[in-house]
Amino acid sequence: MEVKQPLQTRAQRWNAALSGVLLVALVVLVNVWARGLDARLDVSEDQLFAPSPELQQRLAELDDLLVVTAYFTARPEHGAVQIAKSRLVAQLEDWADVSGGRMRVDFLDPNSSSAAKLEAVRLGIQPFPSTTLVGGGASAYQEVWFGLSLEYRGRERAIPLAMPQTLEYAFASELYRLTRARVPRIGLYAPADSSGGVGWGAARQTLAQAGEVVGIEHLSTEDALPGDLDLLVVVGPRELHPRAAYTIDQFVQGGGRVVIALEQHEYRLDGSPARSYYTGLEDLLVAWGLELTRDVVFDKQCVEISLQRRVDGRTLGTVDLAYPFWPRIDADGLARDLPVTARLGGLSMRWAQALRATQAPPDELERIDMVVSSEDAYLCRPPSNFITESAWLDTESAQLAATQTPGRRPLAVSLTGSFPSPFEAAPEAQELFQAIVGGAGAAPGTTDEPVLSETGAGHAVVFADTDWLRPRSAGQRWDPAHEALLLNLADWLLLEEDLVALRSRFPKPRPLTNFLAEERAERGVTGLGNVVGLDEAESRTAAEDAAEDAALARRRNVMLLSLGGSVALALLVFGLPGWLRRQRASPYAPGGPLAPAPPGPPPNPPSAYSRSDTTRPPVAAVKAADEATEEARRRALEDDADGSADSDDVAEDAR
Repeated sequence: MEVKQPLQTRAQRWNAALSGVLLVALVVLVNVWARGLDARLDVSEDQLFAPSPELQQRLAELDDLLVVTAYFTARPEHGAVQIAKSRLVAQLEDWADVSGGRMRVDFLDPNSSSAAKLEAVRLGIQPFPSTTLVGGGASAYQEVWFGLSLEYRGRERAIPLAMPQTLEYAFASELYRLTRARVPRIGLYAPADSSGGVGWGAARQTLAQAGEVVGIEHLSTEDALPGDLDLLVVVGPRELHPRAAYTIDQFVQGGGRVVIALEQHEYRLDGSPARSYYTGLEDLLVAWGLELTRDVVFDKQCVEISLQRRVDGRTLGTVDLAYPFWPRIDADGLARDLPVTARLGGLSMRWAQALRATQAPPDELERIDMVVSSEDAYLCRPPSNFITESAWLDTESAQLAATQTPGRRPLAVSLTGSFPSPFEAAPEAQELFQAIVGGAGAAPGTTDEPVLSETGAGHAVVFADTDWLRPRSAGQRWDPAHEALLLNLADWLLLEEDLVALRSRFPKPRPLTNFLAEERAERGVTGLGNVVGLDEAESRTAAEDAAEDAALARRRNVMLLSLGGSVALALLVFGLPGWLRRQRASPYAPGGPLAPAPPGPPPNPPSAYSRSDTTRPPVAAVKAADEATEEARRRALEDDADGSADSDDVAEDAR
C-alpha cells in the first residue's frame, strides 16, 4: 500500500517563506553595517593575511601621498599565478584601506600597454615566464608581470618581483628607504674564495637590500674603514695580520657593530684533502671571552645528502646519507628571545666549529648563544676530506659516544656591552702594518695610535662557520632561511627591528616526518651502505634492516589510522544526518500514518465489587476491596457453622 506523506499546511508554508525573507534581509543588513567598520581578524596560525602593526605604523607616519603602481598581468593563464595575483591585489587594497587616504594603488598591464611596459623596464622590472598546459598535450607560454613601484615626494623605488609571502617586508623596506634621509652603509670584507666553490656574491646581493654595500679590500691599513660605516661584515678571514684585528677591535670599541663569520678548515665537495689554517682573529676572540674550538661539530641531527651508489664502476641510483658534519639546527637551537632568530624555522651549517667560553669571560659583555646544535652533538677531530663512507661515520659515532658526553654546542654568539681590547696593555709592542698598497706591505713596525678599550657599547655577532653564507654548489639557490638570517642581522644591528619583525612573518616550516631517518638515528645508523664493490645484500647490516622495518611499520600504522579516522569522520558528517532524515521521514516514525498507537493504561484487575470496570482503581482501593471480600467470606463460613449447630439442637429436642 502506498503511504502518502501529509502535506504542509498553508500556515507552515507561509512561515517558511517569511523566515527565508527575514534571513536574506538580515544578511544584507549585517553586510551594510559591517562595511562601515574598520576591523579585521586573521584567524590563520601564522597570522600572515592581516597588515602587521609595524606596517600600519609606517603608513600612519606618512606626511604625503604614497603612489603605488602595480605592473600586473591582467589575466594570468596559470592557476597558481592567478591565485598569487589575487592575494597580491588583496594585500595592496587592504594596505590602502588602513592608510587613511595616505596610499593610492594604480594597476597597469605591461602586456596591453607599451607605455606601461617601457616604464616597468626603466624601473628594472622584468616579466617571468609562465607555461600552462592546454588541450591535446600542448602548452601555452605567457609573460607574467608582478612588479611594483613606490613614489613618494619625488623619490621612487621599485620591487621587481612581488610575491605574496614576502611582499609586506619588501614593501616596508622600500618605503623605509623612501622616507629615510640617509641610506646606511655596510662594509663587507670577503676575500676571494680559494676553495674553487661558490663565492660570496649571494651574501653581497642580500646585504644590498639593507643598505649601500662598500667593499673592504684590506683591513691592515690605518684608513681601512670609512668613517661613516654603520655596519662591518667580515666573512672568511684567513691568516690576518694583527693590524687587521686591531682595525676590527677599534671599530667595535667606538660603538660599531660587526658580524664575523670564520672557520679554520676548508673542505671541497670533490673529496680533495682539507686545508686548515688560522684566521688571525683568535686572540681577539679570546679577549672577548670566546674560544674557537679546533674540532668540528659532529651532530646526529644533521642534513641528509644524496650520493650516487656505485658498484663495480656502475651507478645504481642515489642513496640518502645522514651526514653528521653538516648540523641541522631546528627551532629549539635558535634563540627565541632575539628578534633575529625568534621566528626562523631552522638553519643548516657545514663543518662548523664551536665557540666555547673562556675560563674568565669579561663581566662587561653580555653573551647570548644565538645558534646552538642539538643535544646529540659531539666535538670531533676534523676529517681529512669530504668522507662519505657510512662505515667510517658509524665507527666515528661509536667512538665519540664512548669518549664524550653529548650536548649542545654554541655555533653563533651575540656579544653586547663594553669590549676589552687585547691591544690595551702595550700597543707599541704589537707589530702592525703601517700600510698595505696593492697587497705588498711595508715592513712591520709599531704604531703610536691611541688604543680604545671598553669605551662604548659595541655589538658583535660571531659565527663559527662561513658556509651558511653561500649556496652549497654553483647553480643552486641560496637557502631562504639563511638569506633571511643575514637580512635580520643587518636590520637588527642597524637598529631597524621593525623590519626584522616584518621579515619574520613567514609560514612556519611543517616538514613531513622522516620515519626512516628517525629510526636510523635511534639505532646509530648514518645511512645505507655505500661500499664500492659489494652487493647490496652484503653491504647491509641488521641495524639497517631493523630501521627500515620499523619505519615501514610506522608508515603503515599512520596510514591506517588516517584512513580509519577519515572513514569514521565521513560517516559521522555525512551518514548521521541522512540516517536522521530517513528516520523522521519513515511512515512508522512517531506521528506517521503507520506509527503504532501510544500504549494506554492497563485494564483493572478482577475485583469483588466491580468486574466490568474499564478503569483501574488505585492500589490502595484494590487492597481494601480484597480485604473486605476476605472478611465477608470468613463471616459467611462462621454463619454457616452456627446455622448447622442450631439445626442439630432442634433435631435433638424433637426426638
